[in-house]
Amino acid sequence: MSFGRKQQHEPGVPEASHVVAKRAGRVANVLLILVLVLPIVTAASIFVSVNFHLWRSTPSFDPLLTKIETAQRASGVVSGDDAEAMKRLFQRLEGMTTQSAEARNTDMVHVVFLTVSAAETIAVTSEAPAKLPGRSDPQAIALDLSNIGASAVVLIADRPALWQISGALPSQRAKIGIEGPFAFDLAGARDGLLAGFRVGAFGAGDVASPGDYSGFQTDRAQQRLVCKALDRWQRYFDISRENLRVWSTTNARRIEIGQRSVKADSRVDPDGYGATSVCPR
Repeated sequence: MSFGRKQQHEPGVPEASHVVAKRAGRVANVLLILVLVLPIVTAASIFVSVNFHLWRSTPSFDPLLTKIETAQRASGVVSGDDAEAMKRLFQRLEGMTTQSAEARNTDMVHVVFLTVSAAETIAVTSEAPAKLPGRSDPQAIALDLSNIGASAVVLIADRPALWQISGALPSQRAKIGIEGPFAFDLAGARDGLLAGFRVGAFGAGDVASPGDYSGFQTDRAQQRLVCKALDRWQRYFDISRENLRVWSTTNARRIEIGQRSVKADSRVDPDGYGATSVCPR
């Protein structure tokens, strides 16, 4: 080595050390990110997976079923009635119901309140199903429409009823309306003969009953229920109050609806409580 010259350094050594240090830093950063992010990603994956399986196992919201179940619990008492069977009955009856416009082709509407005493037992014939959902003892009642003509009938019973229809012509539609607390069924009725229904067991809310009609003159709340029901059906069939007739009967097994009259195998009273005159017009 000669004096007076600067020592020459190899340039590759410090550059290689710098590259190694830089790569080591990157690796450290990646590891740090993995340490911080991996638990979050894992937790999120578990959360999504668990909720997805819960979503798949949870039945979808059914507003009709919820409405029926709410109606069953309205009194605060949980019963063993089959809400799913009630839903199927509702859907079948809804499928038999005509369009509301067809109900407006009616000249007169007879509203019949039918009381069935607890001691009365009416046999169910082979023409109708043996049971209604949650009820073992429905009443089978024959409804003769042979002479109904251009009129219609709204039936309000205080027990689950199986209405056995006869006498309706193939061309007749929107002849029967149903209201009341309990479920019902129809036997021998073609699609379109049912004009509409409003039933508490299906979630309709406050509905009129024969008990409300019998307490019409002394109880203001019952009077309001009856008047609302009469007004509702009057508007639904689009008739004048003069063409709305109210009748009541007890323990009838057979009811015959005429154009301007109602007959039964038991006594029929024409608006004995004066609902058509008392209710506001």
